[in-house]
Amino acid sequence: LFRSCYVRGQVEWPPSILDAPGHTQFTYTVTDLTGGPQPHSVFEERYRSTKLKGGSFPGQLTTVGMLQMFKLGERLRKEYIERRSFLSPAFKPSEVFVRSTNIVRNVEIGRA
Repeated sequence: LFRSCYVRGQVEWPPSILDAPGHTQFTYTVTDLTGGPQPHSVFEERYRSTKLKGGSFPGQLTTVGMLQMFKLGERLRKEYIERRSFLSPAFKPSEVFVRSTNIVRNVEIGRA
């Protein structure tokens, strides 16, 4: 799924390894715990201060990671919707609350 290039002792991480699969893309809003605007993240700022050869930043969720999280979601769906009938088969925002740290890769995990 993704390809890194080994050039003169350094691995190159092109931005294409971060492409989100189409089935994981949808509109969402990140807020603080009270519903206010997304707070500033000092940790995200630290990650973005270093750029890897090829243009990616450390700590980003790769396409492979997104697909792994999507597969985990499928397993959770089978368990909590199909097997236990704990949640409705159709998505209801009132039944789901996703909480994450304010780091992009963690928010993307919730999306996947």
